[in-house]
Amino acid sequence: MHGNRSNRTGGALLVCLLLGWGGGCRTPPVDQARNDFYAGRFTQAEQHLETIPENNKDEVLFLMERGMIRHALHAYDPSSDDWRRAAERNAWLETYSISQGATSLVSNDRVLAFRGAPFEMTLLYSFLAKNYLIQQNWDFAAISARNIIRLLEGRDGFPEVPYGRYMAGFCLALINDTGNAATQYRAINEIFEHDLIDPETGRRPGTEARLPGAPPPPELVVFLAMGRMPTPQVAEYQADGVPPHIEIIIDDQHRDTAMFFD
Repeated sequence: MHGNRSNRTGGALLVCLLLGWGGGCRTPPVDQARNDFYAGRFTQAEQHLETIPENNKDEVLFLMERGMIRHALHAYDPSSDDWRRAAERNAWLETYSISQGATSLVSNDRVLAFRGAPFEMTLLYSFLAKNYLIQQNWDFAAISARNIIRLLEGRDGFPEVPYGRYMAGFCLALINDTGNAATQYRAINEIFEHDLIDPETGRRPGTEARLPGAPPPPELVVFLAMGRMPTPQVAEYQADGVPPHIEIIIDDQHRDTAMFFD
């Protein structure tokens, strides 16, 4: 699915997500953790960030990285704890910078910290929502959705993140907040200047019931994390130049091809 140049930038952010947060703020433990992560050694990657000193100037970065590693390990509760702490710390840094001014940020190295830019924090909440969806915690997923919306509405010039918009709409629909879900689906259609999603149902146009009054057929929704991943998997889908996608096969029958927002 393609939009204009600015929209493509927003979609491309997803590609850079997995352990790509804070690429300009590298530290030795993070480098070591990333090397192990990209090699598929998730347990070893976590060990490099096992202890994160409180109030370290890069605490937000460390927590975001470790949260992603733990997500890959299916340790969803610890992963969620890390991401919530990262969000809380980031909010504190934002409050501090406003109250103390730029001078103190430059003069105090402990405060000259990594802070997740709006799109990074948006994707943090998107992945936090995935943790809750996996655990069937619909209410907490909806809280993440509202944080996604809050960040997207105040992104201050940063590009849109269609993935975040859809995640927010999907989570709100699960708690029957269909009105706000529809708003997010309409936003996606506006981004791509094409009706990709029916705002009233959250489904792709044309998937409605074939017979009047009959319920629509089941729809499988797949959230793809097609960013930087362990090297063998990257080579597998980059070698032939095919865009990241998955083939859905149920009972040995090809059902659909799911593409992520590009």
